[in-house]
Amino acid sequence: MVSRDGAARPAGRPGGAAARQRLVELACEWMPGCDWAATSRQIGSAIGILMSAYTITNEQAFRLLRATSQNLNRKLRDVARDVTDPGELPAQG
Repeated sequence: MVSRDGAARPAGRPGGAAARQRLVELACEWMPGCDWAATSRQIGSAIGILMSAYTITNEQAFRLLRATSQNLNRKLRDVARDVTDPGELPAQG
């Protein structure tokens, strides 16, 4: 895989899509009834919506989703669901 600056980097580098998917898988191991594939798809959909709405990169969209999750003290999957249902980030207080 090649970064924007043309430098080669490993495909599974931390912060990449593979790392995010693995984090979802690990989190779901601790949540009874969690469907990691559905959760991962919902997070991916939310990232896509944010990329389109704000004209940002995949990584920037994930950071925005994660920051919103932390600021609201809510699970990332719940914030992702809020984004995919109405198509926008939840209001921050």
